[in-house]
Amino acid sequence: MALLSGLMERYCLATSQCVDPNAVVVIASFNGTAESLIPTIQKNTATLLRTFPLLGAVVVDRATRNARFAASKHITAIHIVDQKPQTAASLEDIFHHEHHRNITELDPEQGPLWRVAFYDNQGSLEPSCYVVLTCSHVINDGLGICELLRQLLRRPEINERVERSTPVNQFPPRIEDTMDIPAPYHWLRDGWLRSAASFLPSFLNPYAPSPPSWPMTVSKRPTDCGIKRIILEGDQDNPGWLGSGLKSFSKISGSGSVNTIIHSALGYSIYLATKEHDKSLPANVRFKSLTPISTRSSDLGHPATTGNYIDIGQFSFSASDLSSTGSTIHDFFHKYHAWMHSPAGRHVARDATGVMRFFTELDYNRVTDWIPFYPRPKPEKLGNWILSEPPTAYERFCIRSQNVTFDAEGNAKSNFTNAFQVSNTGMVKTGEWHEEVRERLRGMWWAQSPLPWGICIYADVMGCEVLQTKISDTDTDSAYSTASDSSGHEPAEVVQNHLGISLAWRDGAVDNRILEDSAENLKAMLNLIAAAGHQGKTATNVISRLPIQDFERRLKESMQTKWTC
Repeated sequence: MALLSGLMERYCLATSQCVDPNAVVVIASFNGTAESLIPTIQKNTATLLRTFPLLGAVVVDRATRNARFAASKHITAIHIVDQKPQTAASLEDIFHHEHHRNITELDPEQGPLWRVAFYDNQGSLEPSCYVVLTCSHVINDGLGICELLRQLLRRPEINERVERSTPVNQFPPRIEDTMDIPAPYHWLRDGWLRSAASFLPSFLNPYAPSPPSWPMTVSKRPTDCGIKRIILEGDQDNPGWLGSGLKSFSKISGSGSVNTIIHSALGYSIYLATKEHDKSLPANVRFKSLTPISTRSSDLGHPATTGNYIDIGQFSFSASDLSSTGSTIHDFFHKYHAWMHSPAGRHVARDATGVMRFFTELDYNRVTDWIPFYPRPKPEKLGNWILSEPPTAYERFCIRSQNVTFDAEGNAKSNFTNAFQVSNTGMVKTGEWHEEVRERLRGMWWAQSPLPWGICIYADVMGCEVLQTKISDTDTDSAYSTASDSSGHEPAEVVQNHLGISLAWRDGAVDNRILEDSAENLKAMLNLIAAAGHQGKTATNVISRLPIQDFERRLKESMQTKWTC
């Protein structure tokens, strides 16, 4: 039983062969210790392995263009779930440790392709622990991985009921087998024509030069850089403050969704930090971003937790857009929201997914071998990469993108084509968990491993339901819901929406002052917006209608305020 890998799976596999394993880590924080959670997860793991065969699969013919999944009978819950908790001082420590474990323990050829670990928090005054799920991106996307964590922690009898109603030994369908994924040859044609025309004299070149995009340079080879992460943990005493405030602001202002606010806030934060530290920033520099859009649908036969089903939304804005007169914060937010939900924006996102057909099915570099005198820089192999023979177009691109040449000032042309990516997995519902487990949950975060090319900053966002004891009758925020006890009496707890945000980048590739200040700006901006959302319509309208030129001053003033995030 085997399945040829689909577009997304082949892309993730090729990425893993050209750098560290392309893995995703999800962390759930709980009060108390981890011992009581381990038996539930072990039992659910065994059930899920039987229900979703891809969770027990390996990759055969990995370093060929015919890589595919195959079932493996030797992978059991013992190979996946750690038996004893480890210790950690912070979320950053856990992400860092898991990233290094993935290099040796996520083996595509031997398996398993996912793991569950437990950590006790040695730095907290009260006992607390973390459940950590790590998955290779080859077997599922971000939404599927977060759903897998939810299923690992829910009542085992629910998973057993799902197992009985699921077809046996069925691999998930590929995205291209269930949806119309075009092959956008016009992108390939336009890219080749622009590349060829760049060698002509300027008066013969019919294409206007493309505006520069941030970051324009790197100061260190990204493959030589480690990974730096900053986690926005929020206030453990009021875990739903940030999420509910942003949700209220989005409803009142009509600017767009919470995801729109986070995306726009990060873009503006990067712009402010870059303007502060890079005085040579061109006025026409563009900030490009990516947004994975989930296309997972049970109506198309997609399972809840395995397989990769995403389109790649694209957006960009110019630095001049943030210095123009007459434009407001609402306008800046709504521009992104309108584009991402427009037919044109959705079409571009589907085309971007279709580009993955060219990574293995059409080798752009081999086509140019037939063109006389076409420049052919010889790529150098970096490290002990496992490449197809001959290398795929994507593998050639990865090698070539690392052969940067530094100038006298120690800078090289950037190999990051996008400033940032915001990946939002939405809200994890916990209603199917044991009540004791629900009451202990304090928050969730997830993070990807930043690649040394393509995207400079990864922003990974997820929400989850957390229960908080209802203190008084005033705890009736419209962004909350309530949890009644079994007797039907007055709800004793409030269900709050915790929002976890993780930022990650290649440490040192781009000026760290810019990236660290971007994180501080983002934290302040989200707190300012959330506070306005909690204060109501008047405060929300003041912020949303503020001219974009004046918002920087207002943001700096807010940084002197102590917030809960």
